Amino acid sequence: MQHHVQEEESEIFPAISECMSDTELKDLGKEFQTTKAKLEAEVVAAMTT
Repeated sequence: MQHHVQEEESEIFPAISECMSDTELKDLGKEFQTTKAKLEAEVVAAMTT
């Protein structure tokens, strides 16, 4: 897991930052947060049934 996080922080995120505008990065972040919240809610619902 640690290797995965390190790879994202040192390689993937910098590459994405170079290819996308600030607006695109903000939109991507909002989309990520929306999807994360939806998936978390689905996991909680599945665990309570």
